[in-house]
Amino acid sequence: MPIMKFALGRIDEYLFNALRLTLSAIVLGICTWGQKASVIDRTAGAKPLKLQLCYVVLFAFMTGFAYQVLFLLGIDSTSAGNTAIIMSAIPMWTAILAMVLLKERLSQLAWVGLTIALFGTLVVTLSKTDPSSASVNTVTGNLLVSAAAFSWALASVLSRPMLKNTSPVALAFCSVGGALPLHFWIARQAIGETWQVFSDPWLMSALLYSGIFSTGLAYAFWNYGVKHLGPSHAASFQNLVPLIALFAGWILIGEVPFALQLLGGALIITGLIVMRHRGTPGFAADAS
Repeated sequence: MPIMKFALGRIDEYLFNALRLTLSAIVLGICTWGQKASVIDRTAGAKPLKLQLCYVVLFAFMTGFAYQVLFLLGIDSTSAGNTAIIMSAIPMWTAILAMVLLKERLSQLAWVGLTIALFGTLVVTLSKTDPSSASVNTVTGNLLVSAAAFSWALASVLSRPMLKNTSPVALAFCSVGGALPLHFWIARQAIGETWQVFSDPWLMSALLYSGIFSTGLAYAFWNYGVKHLGPSHAASFQNLVPLIALFAGWILIGEVPFALQLLGGALIITGLIVMRHRGTPGFAADAS
């Protein structure tokens, strides 16, 4: 997130997004080909093909386009640390939506954890990055990142029926690759700036890291970890994301953490640990 924040100050945000997601699609496509994976469930009793394709298209639009644009606009207006902390609350939104849409029940202690995490999210979202600066842009950015997190969580819940017998990596490839035409369409006016990427080694490095590693290989690594460690164990590492982002943002782009940011992050992590301890249905598996 700090690296992406750095890049957005040097190039049109929509063009950067289109280029990095192109690299991500290539990486995920190679992983999908290597696994010989498919998003179509051909097992006995599978849902009709047209219904499965509708799920894929909806998931691709929500995670491959809506989420990406909201995330992009959000991080462009707020700090990398705020972005990481707010995004770490995705499992909280997933639990809420699963309860509302899938009628999953939460234990009393899980409700306590949910409340703590929600309060921590509000603390970060409604606070400003720099106490001495105007807060309007920062709060707007925080709200956009929150909308991105909500969009991802909603897509995760809606896609759950189709993920039982399909490949998450293949679904990610379809999501990113399928949305690329939309990303290039909204970046069409800045296409001519592509040469700037190749003439700036720092910008090129940021693009390669963001596209190949943090969006491409990271997804494949995550699924490998879930497969060999189990979802609950793997999801515990999710709590490292805001901590690393805060530290990296401080070192790389000079974003000094402030009190409310640290308080909100601590509340979110505490709430998620409480919820995870109680084994909230579907919680850990959606933490990616």
